[in-house]
Amino acid sequence: MPLLEEFKAMGSFDHERVDPLLRPSQALVALPHLRRMSLSQMRSYTASHLTKNLHTPSLSQLCIDLQYEGAFDLFEDLAAMLGPLISLAITREHSSSQRSTIRAYADVCELAKGSIESSAMSWMDTHAPVLEISGDFLLDSCTLLSAHDISSLILENALPPQTTWSDIARRIPSVTDLYILNAEPINLPTMLSTSISEGDESSAEGHAPGYVLPRLRTLTLEAARFPPMYPPSPRWGRSSRQAKAPVGFLDTLISCLAIRRQGGTAIEKLRVLHPNEMSQMTIDKLSQVVPSTEWDGVSGASALDALHRSYDSDHQNLS
Repeated sequence: MPLLEEFKAMGSFDHERVDPLLRPSQALVALPHLRRMSLSQMRSYTASHLTKNLHTPSLSQLCIDLQYEGAFDLFEDLAAMLGPLISLAITREHSSSQRSTIRAYADVCELAKGSIESSAMSWMDTHAPVLEISGDFLLDSCTLLSAHDISSLILENALPPQTTWSDIARRIPSVTDLYILNAEPINLPTMLSTSISEGDESSAEGHAPGYVLPRLRTLTLEAARFPPMYPPSPRWGRSSRQAKAPVGFLDTLISCLAIRRQGGTAIEKLRVLHPNEMSQMTIDKLSQVVPSTEWDGVSGASALDALHRSYDSDHQNLS
């Protein structure tokens, strides 16, 4: 099969796990023209064993759908197999699900400069990932991924748990652009305020120890499901001495952005696209800590209408 360009396997090659040192040595299978490989319904160690026994110098896209467990056997080898990875997208089905999809791209997620309508969702629709892995407990094992060249990070649907986020963020110190897509960003201030210590591998060259993603300069919140921006009215029947006034999400986010600025890791540009809740007054407040703050002017029901119009338009064009 020396001329094979695409290879798909579903639930094939499954075998009992064997210590690699006990396996008989065998020559690599050369597939010099293979460009795309798709492995589905496989265990992690089966996929790992298969990829390690193939010589695929032309491989440009690898998709793996795992069963049962994470990808601890895979991640350490895949980066070397596929070359430099520049953009990373992590999609969680929802906050209580263990299933995730990780996509890595050889391209920079670079949106049209000067256009507030530029969408990371559209970018993902028009760019094929070099690596795509789906499975349970992937977030724990993706900390093994060698990702020091990642400059764009996309988090979709649900943000990672804080403990996992700390491990992931320390692996990607070169990130300059962070995109939050279709997620509730209530934990975002805590994530961006995660500190790093001196000597930590995530402390980027030329930056004093401070916070994770020390080179982060642009934050995009797209279709974000914001919690209430302002604290509720204090009508719980207690005096101010008896109850601490609640803090709204806006105050927490502003405090986080201000802390990063004071620590020398300021976010220089904030983009807000069709959120569920937004007002010009909120944008003005955010502009006090991020001078270059942009909003597309769409919010709430208008944001849903815009998404529905886009969906209808796409289907009319296909019909």
